Amino acid sequence: MEKSQVQSSQWYPDGYFIYDGIPYTSTMCSVSNLSACKEIQFRDDDVLIASYPKTGTTWLQEMVYLVCNDANTEKAKESMIGDRVPCIEHAFQGKQSTINKLKDNKQQRLMFTHLRTSFFEQEIKQSNIKVILLIRNAGDTLISYYHFYKLATRYSGDWNSFFEIFQKKQLVYGDYYDWYVDWLRLLHFPNVILMRYEDIKRYHAASVEMLSRFLGKTLSSNEIQIIVEATSFTAMKHNPGTNQKQNPMFDHQQGEFIRKGEVGDWKNYFNEEQTIYIKHLDEEFLKPFELE
Repeated sequence: MEKSQVQSSQWYPDGYFIYDGIPYTSTMCSVSNLSACKEIQFRDDDVLIASYPKTGTTWLQEMVYLVCNDANTEKAKESMIGDRVPCIEHAFQGKQSTINKLKDNKQQRLMFTHLRTSFFEQEIKQSNIKVILLIRNAGDTLISYYHFYKLATRYSGDWNSFFEIFQKKQLVYGDYYDWYVDWLRLLHFPNVILMRYEDIKRYHAASVEMLSRFLGKTLSSNEIQIIVEATSFTAMKHNPGTNQKQNPMFDHQQGEFIRKGEVGDWKNYFNEEQTIYIKHLDEEFLKPFELE
C-alpha cells in the first residue's frame, strides 16, 4: 500500500490513503477490507450495482431492491437502504464489515460498489451475477460530489478548489473518466448492462421495466407504477430509509444527502474553462463507447 502525501487539510478528507494507486478514506474503507474484497465469491443470483460516487447510486439501490422484492414498499420501510443493498467495500469502525455480512447472508444478495474492475472482473466472468453499471454525466456528478464532500468529509474548499482536486485525479475513488473506461470494457459480458441516470429521469417507468427484465422478474404494470412512485425524487427525499438524515457521519448543516437530482445543474457552477475541459474529456474517453 502506498502512503499518501497529504499537503492540505482543505483538500483531503480525514483518513485519506492510497490503495493500489486509488485514493480512499478510512471513515468508509480499510486496507484489510479492500484486500478482502478481492477474495469475494459471487453467487449466480447476486445483483451488483457498479457506480462512480454520486451518479444516482441510492436511487438505483432502491429500484433494484423493490424490483427484486415485488414492489413491496412496506418491507422496504423496515430497514435502511444501506442495510438492504450494502456497499461491498464499506467497513465502519466498531461495526461488522459488509464483506463479512455478505458471507453470512443466505438470501439473495443485493449490493453495490464504487471500486474498480480489478477487484471483481474474474468473478464477473466466471459467475452469472447480474451487474448493473450506472453512469451520469460528468458535470452533474462532480457538482453532486462537491456537495457530498462538504456533507461527509467537512471539506472547506470552494468549487474551483474541488475542480482542481478532480483535475489532479485525487478525489476519493479516483478519476471519473478512468473509472468508466475501466468498467465500460465489461459491457460485452452478457450479464452486464448499462443504465444512464438521464435516461432513468426521462423514462422512469420504462427503466424500471427494463431493469426487471434484466433481473428475471415479471412485474405487473401496477407494480411498476408503485416502484416509480416510491423512487420519485420527492419520495426518496422524504423517505427516512433513503435520505440519510439519521446518519451521524454526515454534517447536515452543510446540506442534504438527496439534494436536487436535476440534469444540467453543472451549468450553474462551471466556468467556460471548466466546461471546455470536461467536453474535451467526454470526447476523448466516452465517445468511443458511444457515450457523451
